[in-house]
Order: sequence, then structure tokens, then C-alpha cells
Amino acid sequence: MKTPVRAALFAILLALLPTSLLADAAKGHDAAFLVRTPQHIKAAIKTGRETRAGHGFQTNRIAIVVCGKGVNALRKESELAPVLRKAMSEKVDIKACGMSLDNQKLRPAALLDGIKVVPNGLTEMLRLQAAGYLTVDL
Repeated sequence: MKTPVRAALFAILLALLPTSLLADAAKGHDAAFLVRTPQHIKAAIKTGRETRAGHGFQTNRIAIVVCGKGVNALRKESELAPVLRKAMSEKVDIKACGMSLDNQKLRPAALLDGIKVVPNGLTEMLRLQAAGYLTVDL
């Protein structure tokens, strides 16, 4: 098929698509990552930055829910603290699982400022899914 014919067919197909679908594709998606290790926290932050920049997939709001022993990386004195502060300044929503904090004997006051504590990280992921977030479990 010659290039002008392909271009014409593409234009016709675009015209037939509902404008709401095109608008949804252009505005991107919200994404949430469930993580349990410091390496996965860094991977989620990097992935969020790349998708916000439109590298292969476009995201808007990004949430990172940290469970298990990974909550230790959210402490004020953690070596990840500078990375987390930068991510939060870029509007990445970082949440700590309250049950994991209890299991690790960490108090919310020990966490970096700006980290939200949710009662249960798994139910928070379900809530985000119900709110339309695309979710990834690392």
C-alpha cells in the first residue's frame, strides 16, 4: 500500500474514533506501585519519572505504597532520604503501610515529613485500583 493511501486510511480511522478515547489517551493514566524493598522504591521512582516524561507511556498521578521491611527505608536518617524527598517534591505520593510500621516497631514520627501512613498497604492498593489507578506489584 502506498504512503498517501496509508495516510488517508489513518486519517479516516482517527476521525471515526470517539473524541473521548483520544482525550483519555492524551491525558495519561494514574499509576500506583506496591513495593517492599529499597531497590523497588528506587525502581518505582525512576519508572514514575520516565512515564511522566512520556517515555513509552504517559502517567499523571503516581503513588508508591511501601510495605514490609521496606518501610525502614522511609526513615528520616535513611540513605534513601534524599531520593524520597526529591520524588515527593515532584508530586510522587509516598505511603507507608501502618501494619508494616507496627511490625517493624517504627513510629510515624520517625518517617520523613510528607510520607502518608495508611492503615493497610494492601487495602490502599485496592482503593487506588477502584479509583482507576493502574497498579504494579514489585
